[in-house]
Amino acid sequence: MPQGEKSEVQLELLVEAMASQRWNPSVDVTCWYRKFGAWIGRPGSYTVESNIGGESAGELEFEPVVAFGLGYSPNSYLSIVAGATYGALAEADDTKHQTWAFTAGIGGNLDIITGLIQ
Repeated sequence: MPQGEKSEVQLELLVEAMASQRWNPSVDVTCWYRKFGAWIGRPGSYTVESNIGGESAGELEFEPVVAFGLGYSPNSYLSIVAGATYGALAEADDTKHQTWAFTAGIGGNLDIITGLIQ
């Protein structure tokens, strides 16, 4: 077989192998423990409406210190996370109240968009 034909055959085999490896949400992972994970980070500040001591404090700035939690990814397209955030609520007079907040989220993979437009 001439060198040019051999290169074309190898390229064709490579393209077929790559095409067969595309992500498929119906294909399960091989090991159950790869579906679970943990995360830790520091989220940005945000404004909340809060009650402190039973009285309305209005809008306060929540200044997070740390966030952490667990994640679950049933397939390559979806991630579900839940955890807690520890931080402080800052009043206008610079009084700070230590507090915890529940954190939850759903994430995805941009390959979903590719799958939808194909």
